[in-house]
Amino acid sequence: MTKYAARSGYNRAMEVIYVDSLFFLNLCIDYLLCLVSARVCGLCLKRLRYFFAALIGAAYAVAVFLPGLGFLSSPACKLAAALLMGLAAFGGEAKPLRCCAVFLSVSAAFGGAGWAISLAGGGSFSYRAYLPVSMRALVLSFALCYGGISLLFRRRAKLMEKRRVQVHLVFLGRESRFM
Repeated sequence: MTKYAARSGYNRAMEVIYVDSLFFLNLCIDYLLCLVSARVCGLCLKRLRYFFAALIGAAYAVAVFLPGLGFLSSPACKLAAALLMGLAAFGGEAKPLRCCAVFLSVSAAFGGAGWAISLAGGGSFSYRAYLPVSMRALVLSFALCYGGISLLFRRRAKLMEKRRVQVHLVFLGRESRFM
């Protein structure tokens, strides 16, 4: 494993960050966030685009800890990286900004759930420091978020199913009605 020692903004002690673990963990999480966002938006899944967006997110997560690139942890850079990921994943859709907004919302929900589970498990949290999260906490927070989002949007999907339109079609003297 490749490791890199980084200085936290609050604590001048060196902490060891395994760059490969950070990259692959973020790659998996970002891919799942894109996938859930696409499902919420009811899109036809484009997994290669979501993987490319996840690569952007994972590269950004690693770049934040590289020497001289600490400015990337500013809120403006974080928002720009998230929008870049959203546009990479959903740029070809009919409503890309709506999809990006859903992506940001799903990311915030997942982050909040991960934070809550980490705190409930006795962990501490600093929003500026890299926090090694256990796989159990990740799986649990992802399952909770996915379940909550599914419940929230399931009602909307049922309402859409109830919406029916009557069609009257006439072609070359033939006529048909559809419901």
